[in-house]
Amino acid sequence: MSGGLIPPFCPLTPSAAQLADPGAEGAAAAIMLDEAGAKARRAAVRYLGTVDCHYWPEAEDALVAALRGDRNECVRWEAALALGRGCCCTKKTIEALTIVVSCSDRDGAPKETSHRVHAAAAAALDHCLECYASVATAPAGEKPIERTTPPVETIPPPTPQPSAAKPINPGEAKTAAGLTPVTPPPVVVKRPVGPAYYAHVAKAPLAAVLAEARRVAEKHRRSSPTRRSNPRAIRSRP
Repeated sequence: MSGGLIPPFCPLTPSAAQLADPGAEGAAAAIMLDEAGAKARRAAVRYLGTVDCHYWPEAEDALVAALRGDRNECVRWEAALALGRGCCCTKKTIEALTIVVSCSDRDGAPKETSHRVHAAAAAALDHCLECYASVATAPAGEKPIERTTPPVETIPPPTPQPSAAKPINPGEAKTAAGLTPVTPPPVVVKRPVGPAYYAHVAKAPLAAVLAEARRVAEKHRRSSPTRRSNPRAIRSRP
């Protein structure tokens, strides 16, 4: 009623003492602080959906981070709506939308559990695939690419080489100390997650990213035959 002349008596953000609390109060304060900035993040994401990511690559990374990394559902939903406008249909954003629609967590972020984020991402993925409808598929005779995600590499242990001075007999299973030699376990290289994952996607062939996206979109259409194909039905804001 005062038009903003009188500030609110209750603080809108938690205090530093509340944030420093190691218990439940500190956890609640951190969540309150993150939720307090959700409105500003939604406005920023909505604006990023109006710029061309080919000229502003930082918008591409920010939209992917909002869609897959923000803890607020409304921010993730706003990112899916922004990508549905077609201003940022790149390999990274198409892969992020594919992950959301397929309910995957291969980029290290949690699986999407919001129905409206899932529906908006499916509409955005369909729209982006229409932008690449003229991209030719793999020629006849070529093996189709099934996955675009970097595989988990397993490095086998080095094979012991026999000594030139004394050949190793098969019957000698024990060493001089009387102990059985133990083969070291293989070294496992973990799959990249977060920004490192999407840096790998940026180097992948476009045809591979589109093939996986089309497969996921087609599977989603078959599993949801009554789903509306008009993105405007999902864009309405409360």
